[in-house]
Parts: sequence; structure tokens; C-alpha cells
Amino acid sequence: MSSFRTALFKWLALAACILLLLLLVAGPALAQAPDNGPAPTPTAPRPIIEQPGRVALHPIGIGLALLFLVLMVNLFRWMFNVPPQLPYAVVKARQSVSALHRILVPMMHDGASERAVELACRLGTAQKADIVLAYVVEVPFTLSLNTPLPAEESRGQEALHTAQFIVEQHGLPVTTRLIPHRYLWGGIVHLAREEQADAIVMGVDGRPGQPEGIGRTAQEVLKRSECEVILDKRAA
Repeated sequence: MSSFRTALFKWLALAACILLLLLLVAGPALAQAPDNGPAPTPTAPRPIIEQPGRVALHPIGIGLALLFLVLMVNLFRWMFNVPPQLPYAVVKARQSVSALHRILVPMMHDGASERAVELACRLGTAQKADIVLAYVVEVPFTLSLNTPLPAEESRGQEALHTAQFIVEQHGLPVTTRLIPHRYLWGGIVHLAREEQADAIVMGVDGRPGQPEGIGRTAQEVLKRSECEVILDKRAA
């Protein structure tokens, strides 16, 4: 739409210049030829600017003509300056990122979650993606799944509040979820399916001694998730 408006503006500017040229140069400068009558008394030739039937050269007209020429040159340069065609791989990569309209960010205890929220917001800024912030309360098998765990739920609410503040700074829609589950990875995969997330963005701390540099939760999410998973491993 912006390119169409630019082209329309240029054509209107050119039309206005042409109209001004006709009005300021050709119109008032053309005079009618004199009627046939007695031969005039020979006189000295008048300057071309005063001779009837001739085009008078006016400084304003010359300036407008030069302006018209410059506009025409720029117009043709703009018309024939076709941008190079993007490779298919580049187009596909850009489209895949633009397709992320709903991003799930699980809040963990490793201190990397806030950075993951910031990354998710930047990934979704262009397409105004919905950011879903999730905190999974891991309930031991010795307790019922609906057993209240006030301390853990309080930590979860605090983490979600901080993450929500980050998202609001980017002006993106945000949803918070706090659910109980037996496993952290199970709750994340469940929420991704329930929220129909296009991607999961997780922060991992990469502690020494972990297999492949990531913990079991991240490994299970990578293995079992049905959507795209993006891991952010901080430098040691």
C-alpha cells in the first residue's frame, strides 16, 4: 500500500507541474496573429519577447521546466530500479518467523526466563504475536494434583508478574497461566498444545555436567513438543 501511495503522489506532482507549465508559460505568452489590413509602416524589429505569435520565455517557466525534467528523471529511475529478487531460502525463513503468532514462554527457576521473555517479544513484535507466559507447579506423586502449594504458587505469581511487565513494555498482548503438573516438561507440552502455540521459547542455564548442556526438562520438551522449540542458552 505504501508503494502505491508513493507512485500516486509522484504522478500527481507531475500532473501539477505540467498544468503549471501550461498556465504560466504557454497560456499568457501566446498572442493572436494580427488581422489583415493596411501594410504597417516599417519599423525596427521588436525583441522576440514582444513579438506576437511567439512563445515568451519567462524565468518562472524555465524554472518549472527544469523542475519537470528533474521529476521525470527521478520517476524513471524509480520505475526501473527494481529490487533484486530474494532467494527462496531467505523468503521461506522470513515467512516462518512471521508465522509465529502465539508464543509460549515457560518460567523456570534457572534465572534465564526473563531473557527468554525478552527474546520472545522481539520475535513477535513485527506480527504483534500473543505471548503466553506459563508457570508449572510441579506436584510430587505423594500429593494429590490439586493439593495447594502456597509457597510455590506465590513464587510462580511473582515470576509471572515480572514477565508480564516485560511483555507490556513491548505493547504485545499477554496471557498468564499457572497450572499444576507432575512434571515441568509435561506441563509445558500440555500448555503448548492447549494454547495452540506456534513456538516455545525457553531459557536454559547450561549447567556443567548436564547432558548436551541442557537439563532434562528442556530435553523432554524438545522431544515431545508438537510445535517449534527455541532454546536460549546463556554463555558460561
